[in-house]
Amino acid sequence: MPSTRIRSAVRLLVIDSVDRVLLFHATTATGPADGMWFCPGGGIEADESDREAAARELREETGLVVEPDAFEGPVWNRRHLLERSEDVLDQREQFFVYRAPNIPTIQAVGDPWSLRDGRQIYRWWSRGDLKAGLEDAAVFAPRSLPDLIPDILVGRWDGPPIDVGV
Repeated sequence: MPSTRIRSAVRLLVIDSVDRVLLFHATTATGPADGMWFCPGGGIEADESDREAAARELREETGLVVEPDAFEGPVWNRRHLLERSEDVLDQREQFFVYRAPNIPTIQAVGDPWSLRDGRQIYRWWSRGDLKAGLEDAAVFAPRSLPDLIPDILVGRWDGPPIDVGV
C-alpha cells in the first residue's frame, strides 16, 4: 500500500485588465494533469509563507514579478488527491488572485516542470470562453472554475475562502 504525503500548495488566479483568467494546459503523455486546464502554482517551501510561495510560483511559471502583498485571498481552497506509483499526494491548495494592471506577456523563468520542453500551453480565458469550453468538454481544475470565476471578476475579494472541491 503506497504512503500518503501531504503537501501545502498555492494556485494563482491571474486576471488581466480585460477580465480574462490565465490557465495552463498540460499536453504531456504521462503527466498528472494531462489534458486539463489549470491555474499556475505549486508547493509551499518550508521557509516561506503562502503569499511568498504565490509570488515565487508566479515568477517561476509566468515571469511576472510581484510583491507578496499584491495578492487577494485566499479566495478558494481545494484538496486534490493524486495517486502516483510511489505514493499518494494529498495536496491542500489555496487560491490567490493577482489582478494584472495590463495584459501581461507570459514567459517561463528557469525550468519549471509545467513549461519544460514546450509541452504545455497557456491561454487567457474570458468568462464566455470558459462557458464555451465546458460545452466543448474542456476539463478545468477545479472542475467548477467556469462557474466560480464570475464572483472573482466582480471586484476585490473580501470574504472567507470557499471550498471548491475537486
